[in-house]
Amino acid sequence: MKIKNASIEYSNGSVVLKYPISPAELLAIKKEHLYNFQENFFEVDLPASFNEGVISIIAEQHYADHFKQGEDFELSPGKWNILRFEADKKKYETFFSLRREGKIPGTLDKALVNFSTKRATQGQDLSKESEGHLNDVMSDIVELGINNKMDDDNLENIVGGFISKVGGEAKIDTSPIIEDYLSTNQIPIDKENDCYYFTVIFNDDSWNVEIGTSDDGHKLIIYSSVSYQSTENITAPLLEDINQLNLALKDGHFEVDAENQLLYLKTDVEINLFKIDVQFKKLIDANFDSMKAILPVLREKHNQKISFSS
Repeated sequence: MKIKNASIEYSNGSVVLKYPISPAELLAIKKEHLYNFQENFFEVDLPASFNEGVISIIAEQHYADHFKQGEDFELSPGKWNILRFEADKKKYETFFSLRREGKIPGTLDKALVNFSTKRATQGQDLSKESEGHLNDVMSDIVELGINNKMDDDNLENIVGGFISKVGGEAKIDTSPIIEDYLSTNQIPIDKENDCYYFTVIFNDDSWNVEIGTSDDGHKLIIYSSVSYQSTENITAPLLEDINQLNLALKDGHFEVDAENQLLYLKTDVEINLFKIDVQFKKLIDANFDSMKAILPVLREKHNQKISFSS
């Protein structure tokens, strides 16, 4: 990957590259997770649009050994992390930049918890109950350290679990992640009461989709639904098929509304603050892949006696 018009800064064995980017380039970084992009490692949500943008990325110093001022620079995005983003004179700090500047002091585990708490609560005061949850989290982290299991995945899971517990007071806003995906894939939608509605068309099939969160805000949920018609009463064999499918299905659960002749597929995931963008992509892919595979199989099994429509 080549970057243009970059400036460089060296500091204590690391190097920071700073270069201008457009909204389209930022969208590509988000979509492809370049520079290990995770929006929840930013202190606040990034802007949907801007006029002038500058990104700062950081890596170990040797990854910039061949950098020459004024020339395009070829780099491996996976070796770099985003330090900061600036848009229209406003700075969007990350966990890395705040940590680097000493604004999140303490050990890594405590710093992560402090940052994630602030990110989730947006400055709201926590109740005594949530403070108790925080103590539980710190105990879990200490235990990981004792057992030499202090890796990134374990830390993320524990911190994500803490965020789920305080979510009743400060729900995680999933709308930027959802809307970014829908906009990137040019999917026209209807939105009502924080739920998103649209139709998927794939080959000869189409189905309706609803995306939302659980009442407590802890789970992200995707429903795909499709009407079915048959030349004969197919309810009993269809229910048998669905039960077999659910036994084999790793992600999601099929349901049949026999009275209204509707087939549903529900997939959901417990929201993790640090992984929600990756979680959403996996969730929607799993849902759509199942629908794409199952509808033709059911038609073929029942000798084309069943048809589906959105």
